[in-house]
Amino acid sequence: MAERRGADAVTFDLRVTALYGDPEMTTGGLQFGLALAWVMYHDPSMSGEAWTVTDVAALAVKIGNQEARRQWVIRILRADVPRYRVPNSPRRCRALTGNGRACDTNFTHGFHYIAWSWVDGTATVHDYCPRHRENGIHARAEYLRTVTGFRKARPTPAANSGGVLARHFPTVDWNIIYRWVSPGWKPTGPPPERSDVPHLTLVTGDGETGDEIRIRPALVVVLNQKEHWV
Repeated sequence: MAERRGADAVTFDLRVTALYGDPEMTTGGLQFGLALAWVMYHDPSMSGEAWTVTDVAALAVKIGNQEARRQWVIRILRADVPRYRVPNSPRRCRALTGNGRACDTNFTHGFHYIAWSWVDGTATVHDYCPRHRENGIHARAEYLRTVTGFRKARPTPAANSGGVLARHFPTVDWNIIYRWVSPGWKPTGPPPERSDVPHLTLVTGDGETGDEIRIRPALVVVLNQKEHWV
């Protein structure tokens, strides 16, 4: 039992460090994540990593024992639901000039349209400065003519935002929890990964084509000769 408590304390410290170090973690998400980590590894009445939506609902009440606090937790979880967001506009004109190069003028007010991919469902923002507004209008019209004839439905893109808490607590059944706070939600893939964390790539073999490549988590901590992913 003492060994279990010691291992839990170490795991708790690692979880807290990771939560604080995640630049995508919101203030509310951090507060909930800290509470979730505490009860997982320090509260005997709610210990264990295999959490369900019932456990999270109980935690929401346990945090403040008030309906307002429960709704606060639901709002945090709803904001963390994995989803696809259209990338921000780069605000650089993509119109081709006489020398065949992009204008690349940086602007604040201009013309832009969103083009959706029928390969992976993602979006690309096309920007045009005020001087090349007509170029943008013609490009959008051509894009619309092209996609109007497509018979296949546009695929749903993989989530590129949300899922921050799921990265830190992978043993929680987040799919059920996300559906609880956002009815009708469907997963489109694994939780989005942090873009600022390098991953260790293991390559086995002699370097020839066909060698196995495996991506492992960014940090591995060894406790009692067992690997714990963080």
